[in-house]
Amino acid sequence: MLTAIGVYAARSASLSTSASGHARQMTQTHYLTEYAMVLGLSALSVDLAPIVKRMQEQPDLNCYATATAIGVRCVRLFPPSLESRLTPGGKLLEAPTASAPGSLGRTTLDSSFAVELSDGTFTSPAQGYDRSPTSSAAFRFFTITVTGTGQIRTPGAPSWASTESARAHITVGPVP
Repeated sequence: MLTAIGVYAARSASLSTSASGHARQMTQTHYLTEYAMVLGLSALSVDLAPIVKRMQEQPDLNCYATATAIGVRCVRLFPPSLESRLTPGGKLLEAPTASAPGSLGRTTLDSSFAVELSDGTFTSPAQGYDRSPTSSAAFRFFTITVTGTGQIRTPGAPSWASTESARAHITVGPVP
């Protein structure tokens, strides 16, 4: 009887430790996705006109967020272009060293993130801008769906252990 209680206690502790590890990894994935979204919004604040032009003239046809939609224009932004907005040579995540944990802890983990900008359409000016038809100012704004995806896995694992996506609908501008 004591053996059974001991086995139960050991298994219970093991499951608890495993569950807390999975919760930690999901939290890391959540923040990785959030950082990707922030970097995507940073790209829009700096390169709005080129991104709108690219979306209109050279859209990416392989976006995951709009995979089942027909004719949706999309622009995908990946880590190299997003991380270039950080300090020169900066990386979003730091690898662990012998003396300090990295961004994802002491264990080396593979991570990936991307931002997709889709459903871009011109829209009326935001509140606070002159909307009258007789206005000499020609303000144009652009509505975009921003989808960020973050993924984390153990190196060499066949599939991603943790994936999260976030989506926001934003209006940006004025666009020249």
